[in-house]
Amino acid sequence: MGLPRKMALAATLVLGMTSVGNAQEATKLKFATLSPADGPLNVRLLHPWAEKVNAAGKGVVEIDVRDGLSVASYGNVYDRVLDDVIQVAFTVTGSIAGKFVLSNVVALPMLFERSDEASVAFWRLYTSGAMDSEYTDIVPLYIVTLANSGFHLNRPAPAADNLGGLKIVASSKATSSIVTALGGTPISFQQSDIYTALQHKAVDGTYGAWTVFAPFKLGEVTSYHLEERLGGAPAMVFMAKKAFNALPAPVRKVLMDNSGEAQSRAFGKYWMDLDNETREQFKNTPGHTIVNLTPEQTHALQTKLQPVTDQWVKDTPNGDKVLAQYKQLLVEAKGH
Repeated sequence: MGLPRKMALAATLVLGMTSVGNAQEATKLKFATLSPADGPLNVRLLHPWAEKVNAAGKGVVEIDVRDGLSVASYGNVYDRVLDDVIQVAFTVTGSIAGKFVLSNVVALPMLFERSDEASVAFWRLYTSGAMDSEYTDIVPLYIVTLANSGFHLNRPAPAADNLGGLKIVASSKATSSIVTALGGTPISFQQSDIYTALQHKAVDGTYGAWTVFAPFKLGEVTSYHLEERLGGAPAMVFMAKKAFNALPAPVRKVLMDNSGEAQSRAFGKYWMDLDNETREQFKNTPGHTIVNLTPEQTHALQTKLQPVTDQWVKDTPNGDKVLAQYKQLLVEAKGH
């Protein structure tokens, strides 16, 4: 074999080894969505995000999507991420008991109308450092304020601002406070048991956004829907801070270039659009009544619910500052 051929062969081997090395350098991150593969959250938001990251980070990072509850559940996903069993996950922060108290500012009633703007404000609140005490172990890639909740009942309420002793499923302290303030009786049930509780009249209604209707078939067991801005809920796609900080700088850059405030806005818009679509569906479904409050009824409701906000501020260290800052960020997020 002549020298030129030997040199060409050596160069080919080196290039081949370099290609193999580069392929092996791509960082693979397992992503638990906690949703069915064909569910709207995956189809319309989480899968497209993973595909966008993979396209932008080809050869650098690969998001390995794991749908459903095969690798984690709402009950253990936070610990699974901290333990590096999975590296990226979606969760609703309410499933992590006692950890995200300040973040629950977004669950207070009568604060926002659009969940896309509320999500931008929530992201800016997070990046301001106002809630750093709650995010010591994790890094949210993007966060969201879920759509506003309302009351969904199997019979009419006595009045728009009076639940008159009706038994309402309330799964959190904030929700229970709202139900109590309006004269209802809060009852605790797991989300998976609400359908049966309504079906057998163990409760008169539930509290939540329209987005829970499809997965839990609540349209079959409710007929009267009382709408107002009764508060959202915080959720996020996140990583463990230790794992995120250990990533090579190019990987972190790809992740954050495709996350952050813009993706938080998109996340909020997804929930808002789904909420609106489901509302329209039931607006045109026989046997369902949707009640929208008059300005006078809204004012009466707001007056009754103000003590809920006041109590949250009293019970939450720095709650007054966080609430004031979030309100200001909501104003700034409108149209921006």
